[in-house]
Amino acid sequence: MRILHIIPSLNIGGAERLVIDICQVLGKMDHTVKLVVLHKEGGHKLPQNPTFSIEYLNEDFVLRFLRHSKKYPQKLHRVLKCFNPDIIHSHLQEAEFVSRLAALSKDHKVAWFSHCHDSMSRIRPPSGWAPWSKSWYVAWYEYRVLRRLYKKNQPQHFLAISESEKKYFEESKGLDGKISLLRNAIDVEKFTRPTKRLSKDPLSLINVGSFQAKKNQAYLLLVLKHLKANPKVQAHLTCLGDGDLKVPFLNMSKELGVVPCVTATGNVSNVAQYLWKGEVYVHSAKYEPFGLVLVEAMAAGLPVIALDAGGNRDIVEDGVNGYLLPKDTNPKVFAEKIMAVWQDKELLASLQKGAIRTAAKYDIGPYCQKLAKLYEAALL
Repeated sequence: MRILHIIPSLNIGGAERLVIDICQVLGKMDHTVKLVVLHKEGGHKLPQNPTFSIEYLNEDFVLRFLRHSKKYPQKLHRVLKCFNPDIIHSHLQEAEFVSRLAALSKDHKVAWFSHCHDSMSRIRPPSGWAPWSKSWYVAWYEYRVLRRLYKKNQPQHFLAISESEKKYFEESKGLDGKISLLRNAIDVEKFTRPTKRLSKDPLSLINVGSFQAKKNQAYLLLVLKHLKANPKVQAHLTCLGDGDLKVPFLNMSKELGVVPCVTATGNVSNVAQYLWKGEVYVHSAKYEPFGLVLVEAMAAGLPVIALDAGGNRDIVEDGVNGYLLPKDTNPKVFAEKIMAVWQDKELLASLQKGAIRTAAKYDIGPYCQKLAKLYEAALL
């Protein structure tokens, strides 16, 4: 098969890392694979010996409301005509729009796949805004345009990454297309710790995610404050990621008096090496479509203690690879759960083994075999 993947950029993030892994493995499976990146920016490294081709378009396209838009993104249109794909697989909302605006001949048989990395807001009509506001009208317009494009470009397939996301798309009225559950995956080998893990003091907690409201890292500072009050445990929190709320996060750490126990490293390309230094992965997100980073942490042998954010229910199993706590859990209770795991070395070892077993289920090799079968079925 000739398979084209499209993504806005290769900025450091789970979706971007996943698309690189998918293209590499599909290429090894003797498919002809091309990755189109709309903007040449980002920090993800490509494989040393890539099995796929890549093209950066650097083409800006703006879907205009009440003004004339270009008929289609011309550079992407040329790529589609030259590459002649059997499959077009888009990732993230900008690529979703742009890929479908790049018109193809009606005689060209192609199957369109939308990778639902989260609950794409434009799948449903807007709600929650005053109907006379500009943002409401823009959202309504984009929703109508996308629905029209879905009807035009068929067959249409949606890949839901968790049970909660599958339910979201199934309950989106009038959505024309097949919805398949295919949980995201990682290259497990990249995250497997090269040496045996030895639990040690201080307790090293780690969190990975962009500093935005839904990731809720400020909650972890409150957890850390409770841990610091316990003389039986020395804890240190490392947060990887960047974003608008990073400075407020650091300011809050000063206010709580936990600065010596906090490291905010920023975006890194070698996440695995940081995970190998950790002991417990902590996740405070209020909303999580799936939680690919949880699988990465488990592959590194870290038990996960997380708030129930929806998609992570598919991954975290209480007493097996970690614990999933209610979203409204008091930070003190969260801290107590960490201490209970840390102080019971037999339980900690059991959770570490369970985490590694869980991660093995999400390896990129079997994932791509399932994906290829979905592609083949769509072309029949």
